[in-house]
Amino acid sequence: MKNDNLLNAFLQGADNFRNELESSEYIDLQVIALTHMYIESNKNLAKLIPNDQLWSHITASGYGLQKRLQESLSLLEVKFPFLNNVFENIRIPNEINEATLFQFTSTINKFQKPSPDEFGNLFEELINKFVEQNGKNAGEFVSPSSISKLLPQLLDVKSGDVYDGAPGINQFLVEATRYAEKNGSIVNLYGQELNGKTWAIGKIHLFILGLIDSQVAKGNTLLDPLLKEGHALKRFDYIIMNPPFGLSKWGRDEVKNEMWGRFIYGLPSDANADMAFISHTVASLKENGKAAIVVPHGILFRGGADGKIRKELIQADLIESVIGLPANLFINTSIPVVVLVINKNKPKERKGNVLFIDASKEFKSMRRQNILDEKHIKRIVEAYRSEKEDTEIRTMVTVEEIMKTDANLSISKYFTVNEIEGKFGPVKVNLQTFENSPVPKKPLYEVAETFRGYNIPSVEKIENPDGEFRAIQLVNVQDGILHTNKLEKVNIKDASKVKNYLVKEGDIIISNRGAVIKVAVVPKVDVNIILGHNFHGIRPKAGMNSLYIKAYLESPIGQGYIQSLQQGTMVQVLGLKELNNLLIPLQSWGIQDDIGKEIQEAEEAYQKAIKEANEKRQDAYRDFYKVMGIREAYQNM
Repeated sequence: MKNDNLLNAFLQGADNFRNELESSEYIDLQVIALTHMYIESNKNLAKLIPNDQLWSHITASGYGLQKRLQESLSLLEVKFPFLNNVFENIRIPNEINEATLFQFTSTINKFQKPSPDEFGNLFEELINKFVEQNGKNAGEFVSPSSISKLLPQLLDVKSGDVYDGAPGINQFLVEATRYAEKNGSIVNLYGQELNGKTWAIGKIHLFILGLIDSQVAKGNTLLDPLLKEGHALKRFDYIIMNPPFGLSKWGRDEVKNEMWGRFIYGLPSDANADMAFISHTVASLKENGKAAIVVPHGILFRGGADGKIRKELIQADLIESVIGLPANLFINTSIPVVVLVINKNKPKERKGNVLFIDASKEFKSMRRQNILDEKHIKRIVEAYRSEKEDTEIRTMVTVEEIMKTDANLSISKYFTVNEIEGKFGPVKVNLQTFENSPVPKKPLYEVAETFRGYNIPSVEKIENPDGEFRAIQLVNVQDGILHTNKLEKVNIKDASKVKNYLVKEGDIIISNRGAVIKVAVVPKVDVNIILGHNFHGIRPKAGMNSLYIKAYLESPIGQGYIQSLQQGTMVQVLGLKELNNLLIPLQSWGIQDDIGKEIQEAEEAYQKAIKEANEKRQDAYRDFYKVMGIREAYQNM
């Protein structure tokens, strides 16, 4: 790009500060310099400033440079009211060496200044470089640019008021403006940001783009909403927001008696603020307003106070769509997120329904993080706007059906077609086809008893490793086999506590955490074995074969069900209640027995063939090493 030289000069100039300042301080200097340069390049703005206060004059010499720059910032706030209080939050550090400061300004002054309308891109590239170089520590105030582009398109932002209650540096508001202008519309921008430095950088972002009619307040959106209209909260046509994920102790007690009407569906948990931001969003929408808010998956299934609010929102028919995005889109967290679309005026065909979109595989993998490129954004937007069936990415579910699941909005729960990584590679499964098939089937709880594992200390924390019990942990199950000869001994002082956790021959054990599910059948053993907390136990009732059930659980359909039943954000968890409702195909005992035996024989033959092939390969290599003359120089361990 034509401004690459200047961008590199900003980055090289900042290198001079690395031994003197924190990165959070030299970004202040970069943004201050960029603001001054933009004003001087814009004739309409430059004429409002005395010549000796313009960038080129201030930086002509290094002597007294720090004082001149500091004085100029006070002048900018007076001449441009939009920048009022900005330079109280970003500043020139007092401890900076003046020679280093002059070296910085001289480096960036070597290159020709861009035209005024190019400064916006330069500012955004500079911020992106800062985030890239500083990783998680700098990712809090910047959202992925692809999500910033996605949300205005989802809402199809047109003329009206657009609001962001956690705007960071105002990326969403900027992209909403760009989208509206591209489609011949003008929007009014509003926001409220808590972090002072982030608020200040965001104001400069808007200033450099000429969006000085925007109103972005500085303050705590949840505890003290500042945008009012008359005696009530101001309401907006569109809300786009990416609030901080899982913010704990956000101030629940401080708002429990407020009268803004934000918590009419219930007071959210103090454990995290996700539902508080959603409640604020609902209350801040006009009667025909729409919102797109980025939240973690936990909001879809979490119980307690948040679960009650979610149930109320679904019953009020406010949730139009739940859109699952890929993992690792953010620089400061790898968790997958969802976009919750809230619509106070759903179109007729969507009333009483929620549209689920699984876009978790719509991404381009980059070195540090995944991104949504244009084709991925286009597919997600088309899936949201369309009414055509596309079982791979979208499905419409009635509110009535969702309420039967305890208001669970987990996306995988409602997809009948999933791609599963099976024993023999990826396959697509259609659970609806299985459910509609004539094969008789029953939920697991009708054909087997289930039980939880015991919360056993990790091996490192076991005080007495010579106890009478042995414990099954994840490491003990490999390739579908429980290796009982490697179980760790544990000492349980009160044996009565573990009697309900003891396994016996024929029990099926299934891991309950993580993306990879381990399944095994307990063989005949002569010792007391406790099932660890990372497993659930399944004890088949009369007429059900253990090996048959295991084979089904490992099948593409079984794995498809398990995947749809798992919940969790950071770690996928399979609850016992959900496992109990997994459908099992029923066959006669004779067929079950035949299938179980033949699968076991096939597995044993496979393992034997692998072992023989491996031994043959080792023999061949030993012969090669002998010819090389190196065989006698090493011994097998």
